[in-house]
Amino acid sequence: MTDLKDIKPKWVLVNENLYEISKFSHLPPQKRPHAICPVCRRPVILKLGEYNAHHYAHSSEDICTTAILKQHCT
Repeated sequence: MTDLKDIKPKWVLVNENLYEISKFSHLPPQKRPHAICPVCRRPVILKLGEYNAHHYAHSSEDICTTAILKQHCT
C-alpha cells in the first residue's frame, strides 16, 4: 500500500489543458509555462529537478486538498 506522504502531484493545467509535469522538465525554469493546480485552480511551482520525483508545490498561503493531504501525511 502506498503511503500518502509519498504521493507527489504530477498533473497540471496549462492553458486549460491537462499535462503531466515531466513534459516541461527539458525547459529551463524561466521558460516553463505558468501551471495551475487542477484541484484548486491556483498557480503552482513546478519542481522538476534531477534527483527527486517531478512534482509541484503550492504557494505557502494557498489552501488546496492536495497541499492539505501532503502536510498532514508527512
